[in-house]
Amino acid sequence: MDGADGQAAKRVALLFTQFPVATETFLQREVIALQRCQRDWPVFALWPTSEGGVESMTATHTFHRWHLLSLFWWIPYWTIRNPKGMRSLAEVLVSARVPNFINFSETLLGFAYGIARARTLAGRFDHFHAVWASAPATAAWVLYKLTGIPYSMAGHAYDLYEDGGDGLLETKIPEARFIRTSTDTGRDRWKQLGSPSDTIHVIRRGLLKFPKLDPAPAAAPEEPYQLLAVGRLVEKMGYSVLLQILARLKRSGLPFRATIVGSGPLMGSLQRRAKRLDLEDYLEFTGGLPFHEVTWYYREADLFLFSGQVAQSGDRAGFPNAIGEAMAWGVPVCASSVGAVQEGVHDGQTGLLYTDPDEAVEKISQLFSDPARYAAIRQSARQWAEEEFDACRNMERFARLVEAACP
Repeated sequence: MDGADGQAAKRVALLFTQFPVATETFLQREVIALQRCQRDWPVFALWPTSEGGVESMTATHTFHRWHLLSLFWWIPYWTIRNPKGMRSLAEVLVSARVPNFINFSETLLGFAYGIARARTLAGRFDHFHAVWASAPATAAWVLYKLTGIPYSMAGHAYDLYEDGGDGLLETKIPEARFIRTSTDTGRDRWKQLGSPSDTIHVIRRGLLKFPKLDPAPAAAPEEPYQLLAVGRLVEKMGYSVLLQILARLKRSGLPFRATIVGSGPLMGSLQRRAKRLDLEDYLEFTGGLPFHEVTWYYREADLFLFSGQVAQSGDRAGFPNAIGEAMAWGVPVCASSVGAVQEGVHDGQTGLLYTDPDEAVEKISQLFSDPARYAAIRQSARQWAEEEFDACRNMERFARLVEAACP
């Protein structure tokens, strides 16, 4: 039974591209939050995770490579059973926009999964929710075309922006029961893509538990100041700009130690550039770490740095979860105003916003020289996180939205 209203429990399946993924711990938190809300909805992954050592508290139903062989049976089956549906799938696939190779591969994966799993899942669920607007949403749309089971989808950043967004967004939008995004900026993007306003719902990410903080400090942090950045080492995170900020801080004489937590394709080039800027004694690259180890860095940090930018492909961050996590730890954030960052980081209130490295250096120096202002921003940042970044509260709202969309 549904604990909220006593009605029969809704049978909902959550569709992921891969699960779990080390850099997507926020998705694991959301699944756990749903379970705490008494929605133990099963997780289906379209492809096995390629990252070893990533543990999850949730069982995952994974689609493996050898399952693709079943298409030799299911394509003829559905062509006979639902010729109209298969014809519409073929027409869309042939005419699909191809923004890039990765998205085209995800489109094929979504089609393959939907066709191969439609018969198996048809009688088991009332609704499919795709956590990304790319491959999972394509699979959900295919399942809908073959079985009539409704779906909803979510889109937040790369699936909306990279090379114009997923190639089938315009196809999937009209038939989705609702669309979830985690920022007001994402909502505006969905509107641009043609989604009706009343189908878009902004539901933020969040933490399962908020850390206990010491009272706001009466004085500025002790020197050297501990600066922290967390995120994948990719173009849209703008780490080259962050290195410029650190180099300028060094020249200004500000005593600091900086840590970059994360891994990615730009690791080598960023390390070489840091060496050229003579930052070796000031900066540490930790590589990727599990979330429980990252929390130690949040606890020790005096300032969180975010240097996101719009990549050449158009991709950008939405509201980075690392910013919300830092704010929950009461760590002031100094960030570039890109994507949806300004929705949580309000300049001079819950954090600092900058437009170029020189402005960032000036604002950081001023903040550390004003203990009262530092304490006020620290407190306001934590308050925003408690109000907006609570995973259990946010996922309860999401769960009710899904249940309302079920037949």
